[in-house]
Amino acid sequence: MKLNRMMGGALMVASLCCTLAAFAGLEVKTETENLVGSRLIGTWKTHVSLSERLQGHASREETVVFVEDKAVAGRVPDVYAKILKQKPVYLAGMMTRNGNAHPFLLTEWNGNPYLFYFSEKNGDPMGDSESFNLVIAVAKDKGMDLLFIGGDFNNQPFSAFERVE
Repeated sequence: MKLNRMMGGALMVASLCCTLAAFAGLEVKTETENLVGSRLIGTWKTHVSLSERLQGHASREETVVFVEDKAVAGRVPDVYAKILKQKPVYLAGMMTRNGNAHPFLLTEWNGNPYLFYFSEKNGDPMGDSESFNLVIAVAKDKGMDLLFIGGDFNNQPFSAFERVE
């Protein structure tokens, strides 16, 4: 009887450990056929005229930089990991936008390429999350690729970016 209780306790502890491990971090599953995941890394600047065409108003210039760092996926807080655990993570790293660096994950949402990024909140460097839709139009020459960044809903116009080599 004592052995049964010990085994039951051990199974509960093992189960709890497995549950915690499942949310301790996400895994990046590199997919070379994923257009956004395979071509996002690099520096991009606003394509002003195309952005103005898409948005219907004047566009401001900005630079966005994406650097791969798979370790970011392992640092995602449990509250977000629970939401994203059923989603593939195609790329993880750091995004610098408007002079601010943010850890990011590239996944999909409602069938669309989607980027979640994190910022500091209450002293936690990944305490808040934001997101947006994105698409890359692949060119024959990689240096001519176009990146389109939208909002977090599909009814918002995109901004266009061109690669900086």
